[in-house]
Amino acid sequence: MSRDRHTFAVGMAGVCLGVWVVTVAWAQEGAAPAAVGAPLSNTTPATVAPPATGTGVSSVTHASPAALPPAGVASNAGPATQPVATRSVAVGSGDMHPTASPTLRWGGRVAKEIEKGKPAATPKSVSTPVSPVRESSTAEPARPVVVPSEPRSGDAADQFIDSHIHLGTRVTWFILDDRQRHVDMSDSFYGSITELRACQDMIPYKLFADVMLNPYVGVEVTWDRIQADTITRSDGHNDGTLDLKGPMASLLGRYPNASRFTPYGGVGLAWFKADFKEDPLWQRPYGDFEQEFDMDDTWGWIVSLGLSARIWEQWSADLYYRHTGVSVDGVHWHWYHQQPTSSFTFPLSNEALGLGVRYEF
Repeated sequence: MSRDRHTFAVGMAGVCLGVWVVTVAWAQEGAAPAAVGAPLSNTTPATVAPPATGTGVSSVTHASPAALPPAGVASNAGPATQPVATRSVAVGSGDMHPTASPTLRWGGRVAKEIEKGKPAATPKSVSTPVSPVRESSTAEPARPVVVPSEPRSGDAADQFIDSHIHLGTRVTWFILDDRQRHVDMSDSFYGSITELRACQDMIPYKLFADVMLNPYVGVEVTWDRIQADTITRSDGHNDGTLDLKGPMASLLGRYPNASRFTPYGGVGLAWFKADFKEDPLWQRPYGDFEQEFDMDDTWGWIVSLGLSARIWEQWSADLYYRHTGVSVDGVHWHWYHQQPTSSFTFPLSNEALGLGVRYEF
């Protein structure tokens, strides 16, 4: 009877020992982190699991603030974040183990020591979250880099106009260099014409524009008109009026200085459209007889001098002198005979004086 009791007690002790070992192993496996994809709570605070009996192993679990649900499971509980990774540190052992290792390693070591009859060591495992690396909030902010922008086409044009363009208008009065011949017609200009009398146009519409390439050199474009009556001095009758008009372009030189006076000069060319306005009595003196002068367009050359006097801010008065060298060819037609009679040339070189006003942008 006593032997049976002894055998029963030994069997019960073995059963209890086996249950205890299984319990310890189950407790160690329960301390391992949840498998990837398992749902995690985003409301449970960090908890400390009590050590399983006889192991002395504790685990601190940090709950993720928000976790993504498993694949295929929809959630409307709010924005989800990835679970926070953890690492385990064995205090006192000098070893650092991945999260999935410490339970198995420490569990196996405890089981072996128990089987050898040695007291199990009591390591402490602390799980700490691994935070993602973030940029330091104290880093010096990036300084803005100012890149000069290229000027717009409109701005460049405005700047050019403000410093290079002068506009104005003039009134001119001119005198012909060769204007009279002998009354006896021995050296007449043509036929009975012995005088070329200048016709003055005193309306100030002779516009001009100066484009300065630099403070000293520029280009001037202007417009002018030359008119002269063809007079027979012996009786004073007028055959008609020569009319030349057209543009003039000059290479201009200026001398800017500290005073209000700016002298300038230029040389250039002129192109004139020529016409002759016949007097009716000369054009049809009698019967079916009709005559006219057919004039050719012509070129000329010019030399000019001037003085600009500043009178108020950007306004200046302009005193102007110009010599124009030009002559015009023509043909005399008698329509009664249906053929030209002869050709001729009228010299119209002249000296012109002008007075005007200019505005410097």
